[in-house]
Amino acid sequence: MGSTGAQGAAGSQGVTGAKGATGTKGATGSQGAKGATGSQGATGAQGSAGAQGATGAKGATGAQGAAGAQGPAGAQGPVGPQGPTGAQGAQGASGAKGTTGAQGAKGATGAQGSVGAQGATGAKGSTGANGPTGAQGVKGATGAKGATGSQGAKGATGSQGATGAQGTAGAQGPAGAQGPVGPQGPTGAQGATGQKGATGSMGATGSQGTTGVKGATGSQGPAGAQGPAGAQGPVGATGAKGATGSQGPAGAKGATGSQGAKGVTGAKGATGSKGATGAKGTTGAQGPGPTTVRKTNADDTTTLTSLGSATGLGLAVAANTTYSFDYFILFQSSAAATGIGLALTGPASPNFVSYTATIPIAADGTAAMFSGWGTAYDDTVLGTAVQATGTTYVARIYGVISTGATSGTLTPRFRSEINGNTVTVKAGSWGALNTP
Repeated sequence: MGSTGAQGAAGSQGVTGAKGATGTKGATGSQGAKGATGSQGATGAQGSAGAQGATGAKGATGAQGAAGAQGPAGAQGPVGPQGPTGAQGAQGASGAKGTTGAQGAKGATGAQGSVGAQGATGAKGSTGANGPTGAQGVKGATGAKGATGSQGAKGATGSQGATGAQGTAGAQGPAGAQGPVGPQGPTGAQGATGQKGATGSMGATGSQGTTGVKGATGSQGPAGAQGPAGAQGPVGATGAKGATGSQGPAGAKGATGSQGAKGVTGAKGATGSKGATGAKGTTGAQGPGPTTVRKTNADDTTTLTSLGSATGLGLAVAANTTYSFDYFILFQSSAAATGIGLALTGPASPNFVSYTATIPIAADGTAAMFSGWGTAYDDTVLGTAVQATGTTYVARIYGVISTGATSGTLTPRFRSEINGNTVTVKAGSWGALNTP
């Protein structure tokens, strides 16, 4: 080993930076399940050790003589096959351990010779070539040990830097408030490192058994932000220790230092291309909100006693759905003795349809309204009169329909009570449709 260089003088201590407040520790993630341990492969047989030379007789210690030649290394036994890796998942039973290969018989130990005189260290003999791996044979006799050479001179130890003079110890007074920490002096240069001695050759490493599959590592919780720490006050000179007095009050805590500036935010990565838009799904049944319709087209008129459809008041209904409906029909009659007939029609083969119609037929009073109901399409509720001609009245049709396998349109129907007299469904009439 080379001599150690002189150690440089210790520099004054550098300035201690302000310590931020310790952030809260994030939650520890759950530990993943440990995988099953794979079975261990069989251990190969150990190769035979080379014959060791006889040990020479030890004489008086002197200069180290030349090292005796090293005997050839025995052949190394074959490495056993590696066991299969266990399946990863929840921790289960450890895999079965593979069988250990048989160890060869140990050879007899040769007689130890007398130790020769120690002299200077001789040159190291060349290392024999590594033979083929095979079964361990009988151990040969121990070769003679070469004389140990004298140890090399130890390198000079570097001089230690001078120790500063210690100040006079003053009497210790009561503990006062802690002041701010003074700046730390710069760190002195480090002395040169001595040369490292040569590393000896490493022996052969045995084969390693199969390592079991490692379980998944739990996710680590986020680290809390570290806050700033207050600056430390300067250290005063140590005075002589006097009599221990009573403990003084705790000093005020120094001000917390300001937090360092936030680092620059990294540039935003490029936005990936937008994926293809998936095909549009089928339109579902109408939602629970009401669907409404207002008649904004021209008035509808008839003089017939057969039913006709009012226009501009159709409401679409889906198949296999139940709806509530409500119509307000504005109408007029050309003759006071002629009323209006009302009904409904819609998609074919409903599960059921049921509605009620109320129609004004006279002046205000208990007999002012004519009421009736229908339980099928075109089941007419027929008003018998009106109070006056040229006056707009409002009739009402409301009920429930449960459609079958066919969708379609729900439509109000109307007729005149008396053939030849005109009844009119007026613009502004209104209807609404609700699902549950």
